[in-house]
Amino acid sequence: MEWAEDYHERAWRTARRALAIMLRLELSPTPRNFALFCAYVGGSDAALVKAVDQAMAMPGGLTDTACAKLHQAHLHGLEAEELRTASARMEKALRQAFAAIGTASDGAGRYGRALSRFTGGLSQREEDLPDLAPLLEESEEMVQANRALQEQLVASSAEILRLRQDMDALRREAATDPLTGIANRRSFDEAMGSAIRQENAAPGGLSLLMVDIDHFKAFNDSWGHQMGDQVLKLVARVLVDCIREGDLPARFGGEEFAVLLPGARLSQAVEIAEAIRSAVAEKKVINRRTGQDLGQVSLSVGVAEYRPDETAEQLIERADRVLYLAKRDGRNRVMADTADLAAAGS
Repeated sequence: MEWAEDYHERAWRTARRALAIMLRLELSPTPRNFALFCAYVGGSDAALVKAVDQAMAMPGGLTDTACAKLHQAHLHGLEAEELRTASARMEKALRQAFAAIGTASDGAGRYGRALSRFTGGLSQREEDLPDLAPLLEESEEMVQANRALQEQLVASSAEILRLRQDMDALRREAATDPLTGIANRRSFDEAMGSAIRQENAAPGGLSLLMVDIDHFKAFNDSWGHQMGDQVLKLVARVLVDCIREGDLPARFGGEEFAVLLPGARLSQAVEIAEAIRSAVAEKKVINRRTGQDLGQVSLSVGVAEYRPDETAEQLIERADRVLYLAKRDGRNRVMADTADLAAAGS
């Protein structure tokens, strides 16, 4: 069909142009970057095109971090909604397909066994009955067809399982910050809502760390966005290394991170925050390409413990408030919500 060929060719032209831009800008070949530049080349979203053009004109040009922000601002909501819709439809189809396969497989097995017994009985009495050769032949073909059906059902079941695994991988990608590999803001918001509901139902402690890289803008201006990206990755690795199983580190936005600590009271949360802060302070940032020592970076951390019936926004606001105080008082320090400290008897 001519229209289909035209569409195919346009799609390939768009893809080639998007890849060419990514290569020219030395961007990582991630699905998110590719989706961003396909949309940019397509030109249907004027706001996205303008935002990308402005970003490319900035000193230092476009980086993977800047691309992630553009994707979040212009494409993420739509893609997330599409993924949720596709996921729900896929799950429904999978449930129906597995149920049908189970029923059909059981029925096919019973039919095959009954048919085998029947044809076996016919074979024993064949000399006492009219010519049953055609019936026996047909019955044998049915047995073979039934076996083939069962094999096909097994193969189909395996393919559906692979589709489910692919969908799980898509869900994980949609919940992950592409630069640092830890949870993104959307995933963090969902996890916090779930943790608060759990804490209200069965109190056991829930704390939040808000973590910010000190003087990050100055570092970017001095050493470039690519080195800034390396610092963001370094901080994310430290968060993962210092937290407990079941805790959730997330990139909250820009150079700010959040760590959700289910089951942690304020004093334990402060200890974890201090471990994170000191671990980052001990590390040196090295330009791997040149070997140049770029010095050290530090973190300021605000800590707050959840209060009964508090909203997520209120908890974040309290942790942010003490984070600001930590920065005001000199940075490279951990500060906890004073009301929580008083309540804890500290």
